[in-house]
Amino acid sequence: MRAFLPSLLLALLLLDPAGLVAQTGSTPGLRRVPDGSGDGQSWFAGRQLPRPLRLEITGVGEETACRHTAVVFSPTENGSASPDTVYGDWQDTRCIARVRWNLSDRVGRQHLQASLAGRPDERTLFEATGRQGARVFFGVGYTPRQDSYTQLVTRSDTAIVQQGDTTRYLVHDSTFVRTVDAKAGVFPIMGVDFPLWPSLGRVRLSAAMSVRQDNVFFFGMSGLQAFVFGENAEASAIDLHLGLQLSRRDVGLQGAACTPARFCQRSDLRVAGFSLLLTVDSASAFRGLASTILR
Repeated sequence: MRAFLPSLLLALLLLDPAGLVAQTGSTPGLRRVPDGSGDGQSWFAGRQLPRPLRLEITGVGEETACRHTAVVFSPTENGSASPDTVYGDWQDTRCIARVRWNLSDRVGRQHLQASLAGRPDERTLFEATGRQGARVFFGVGYTPRQDSYTQLVTRSDTAIVQQGDTTRYLVHDSTFVRTVDAKAGVFPIMGVDFPLWPSLGRVRLSAAMSVRQDNVFFFGMSGLQAFVFGENAEASAIDLHLGLQLSRRDVGLQGAACTPARFCQRSDLRVAGFSLLLTVDSASAFRGLASTILR
């Protein structure tokens, strides 16, 4: 009997080495790799995360058993793992499972569950945040400051002179500067907002323009969605932007600085104060309007 036992163990090892290790070794488990698991990333919704997810299969003592141990990945939202089943890879005496995660189109937090094949109770959960990409918006901006500047004006005066049967038109051009009041108030704007970098969390920047008596530009940061409502509400249609207002003006000048001409003009870009923009994401607004009409 004693001489038979070594032969039996040798036969089991040759036929099913992974099964023998699983029976004689410790029970396999899962844990995140502490030196770069890929958990907690932020990236554009609908895109693949830039870094792969990595986890360690514990309780597997050698390479052959590692390569026969499978991990199944299943997103809780409508994303996908590529591939959805991964076998362990023996790296520096550790059994590592590595997978790519394609986020769903859902903006906000998403989850991916990893579990051992045949042992759904042994599992771990990864989390990532889907960010809203660049979007065009329209809305209104409030300019609290009234300002004045000079403007160069060229006026043509036409005089009609009748001499017998001949009518003559005498055109006289006159150039002068005048004061223009850039009034405070509410003005329509159109612009685009975008994440500064998707992995930087909630920060979204915006750039917009409004045309009135002079060209007014707005540069700001999302204040309502990013810092009040949070990342899960980033795709909502309404947003509030706090930012800086700049004005580009062609300022009229006169005097000695304009010699030999008496009048001249220079471009002036200046900070006109802070701005407050209430915006509507145009794509969301049009989708909502279409669904209301076609309902």
